[in-house]
Amino acid sequence: PKPGALKTAVETIGFQHLDVEVTSVRMDVFREAIFELFEQEVGPKFTTKARFGFQILLNYTGGALIFIRREYASRIRIIQNSWNSAN
Repeated sequence: PKPGALKTAVETIGFQHLDVEVTSVRMDVFREAIFELFEQEVGPKFTTKARFGFQILLNYTGGALIFIRREYASRIRIIQNSWNSAN
């Protein structure tokens, strides 16, 4: 794996989902729903270790989405409004 590839992928997802209000509570619900699906589909192959790994990945992604929306959404809206006004 290339260093930084996960960060780039998560940032891309974050910017693609700026219109979605991601909160820690919603991420918890989403994460648990994904785990339930994995448990139903994969069964005992979805081990504690696999769950822990996915939990780390989903927590990182959720935190990044929350950060990106908080830090960049208003700035991007200002740029979009300026471009719309100019055109």
